[in-house]
Amino acid sequence: MTNRSTTFVRGAAMLTLLLGLTLGSSWDVQAQTLSSARAAVDSARFVAVPNELVFGVVDSGATKQLTLTVSNPGNVALTIASIVTGDLELTVSPSTAIIGAGGSQVFTFTLTPAGPGTKAGSIVFNHNAENDANNSSVVIFTGSSPKQSHTQNVAADVLNTGSISLGGTEVMIQFANTGSGGAFTVDEISDVPPPGPASDGGQTYTPTGRFWVFTVTNPITGASFSLTFPNAGGANARIAFRPEGSPPGTPWTFITPGNTQISGSNIVALNLSGLSEWTVLAPGTLAPTLLSISPTAGVVGKTLNIIAKGGNFVPSTTFDFGFGITINSVSVSNQDEATVNITVDSSAVAGTRDVKVTNPAPGGGTATIAGGFTVGALAPTLTALSPNSGDRGATVLVTLTGSNFAGGVTTVSVTGGITVGAVTVTSSTTLTASLTIPTSTAAGLYNVTVSNGDAGTATLTQAFTAKNLAPTVATVSPASADRGKSTTVSVSGTNFETGVTTAVSFGDGITVTSFSITNATTISAVLDIPVGAGGGVRDVSVTNATPGGGTATKTGAFTVTIPTDIEGDGSVIPESFVLEDAFPNPFNPSTTIRFGLPERSSVAIRIYDVSGRIVADLVNAEMQAGMFQVNWNAASVSSGTYLVRMSAESTESGKTFSTSKKVALVK
Repeated sequence: MTNRSTTFVRGAAMLTLLLGLTLGSSWDVQAQTLSSARAAVDSARFVAVPNELVFGVVDSGATKQLTLTVSNPGNVALTIASIVTGDLELTVSPSTAIIGAGGSQVFTFTLTPAGPGTKAGSIVFNHNAENDANNSSVVIFTGSSPKQSHTQNVAADVLNTGSISLGGTEVMIQFANTGSGGAFTVDEISDVPPPGPASDGGQTYTPTGRFWVFTVTNPITGASFSLTFPNAGGANARIAFRPEGSPPGTPWTFITPGNTQISGSNIVALNLSGLSEWTVLAPGTLAPTLLSISPTAGVVGKTLNIIAKGGNFVPSTTFDFGFGITINSVSVSNQDEATVNITVDSSAVAGTRDVKVTNPAPGGGTATIAGGFTVGALAPTLTALSPNSGDRGATVLVTLTGSNFAGGVTTVSVTGGITVGAVTVTSSTTLTASLTIPTSTAAGLYNVTVSNGDAGTATLTQAFTAKNLAPTVATVSPASADRGKSTTVSVSGTNFETGVTTAVSFGDGITVTSFSITNATTISAVLDIPVGAGGGVRDVSVTNATPGGGTATKTGAFTVTIPTDIEGDGSVIPESFVLEDAFPNPFNPSTTIRFGLPERSSVAIRIYDVSGRIVADLVNAEMQAGMFQVNWNAASVSSGTYLVRMSAESTESGKTFSTSKKVALVK
């Protein structure tokens, strides 16, 4: 036999009865056309039209019939051995058949639903057709019954009763005609839960029993009746009604307590005059009321009991005092009073906030006292801050420690024109503050104050230091000058400031007669370099005053040079080192000193006073062999006897020489 393609797919709900009855597997009902080669072989074939039976809506207890035709286009008789519906509510006639070659057979299917719900399943034909690999074909059927119907006539003018049993629920509803307007007929439609919540003056109820819809088939004029329901709601159950077919969320109307009786496991609605949707509901919590709280204020960091008074408090009642206030516990003394233990956290912002009380669902609700509680602050203390200093012109994040700091309440101020930016309270004992120190603020000590407004302030005196910046030295221009001259040089660097930069130094023997701050990166300095100043390199330093400040030094930044006014004759070479007497001697104010070098040598000629102090450095250089003379102008020194000392060392032979000559300066 050939294989049949099984391509038909249905949802799970189409393969299983919603009432819990499994009706069988799903198979493709469409027979396939045989190939020309296969058609030449003797075989029976199965074709069903239609391949799906749709019964639509069928009332409970009613019946509906649909037909299906099976044809055999094969050349051998088709035998249908059995037809399986899998559902006692669905029957077929005939249940077997033999269909000759080229013939057909009509089958009648009858659906008789016993209860509400959707019917869906398979009809399986077992046969010998060669075009079905399993020798069976499946037809899908669907149908539904949305309601159960029951008619109960209750006569008028007599206290007659009737009851309706909800199919499969073993629940009875009792009707009693207590009026005189004639008989009426009740048709029970559904017992599914109601589609929306019920409300009664702010009080919400959740269904705990069943839900029934009644319609009056035979209306009554002037009649009244009563209904008895099974009570699943307990002693506080209520009976509610609303117009039939109400959309979800439509409020319910409750029968007044005077027309409601609790009778054992039943609840009775009396003296009714209409019928619609009905349900039995159990009440939830009432909406609370909040009249007062005491005390009405608390300070940051404190734990206290609040007495709340109002109405409809229950053990599950909750309270809310807003951000930063922790509810530790709620103790309900009675429906009118509760004790709420709260902690005002360090993060609580001072000021008023709403107090809310809430009863949970079902029912419940929320009541509010607007601005009912005020968060206050204690007087702060201030013990330390870190760091306790900052450079002028900088912004510093400072941590302050103390007590009773409160977010949104505690402020910080600093003297000396120092501005305070963001203040963040991290706990009741710690806060951070951003301090900006203007360059216009003088270096020195300043007071720091924290304030909690009217609650008080605390101050640390001279607790914060504004510091001068430390200078730097980069270059000096010009970087050299001859001794015996006065010159102006420019020093470049950073953090130079008038009134703060207190000193500029060029080392021993050089006097800085004056300096001025051109800008933050440039100093102009006037130097006096005496004739007696030693030649060579000097360190240059700049000093900024304390607090902060400091000294910056540029090593070897300046050089004192010896004037090149030495006269000599390299053609006359003495046989040995020689220092001749100065001429004139005595002299005023200058004299000439002649000396000779037999070989290329390093030579130094210096003038000393009687105390041994160098007053002039005339020669300090490496020179070739020959006779030379140098002039000493002593206009800057006082009268007296001086010593001209020559020391030399040959760079060729290593010979050394040292001698001295006296000279007298008479002014």
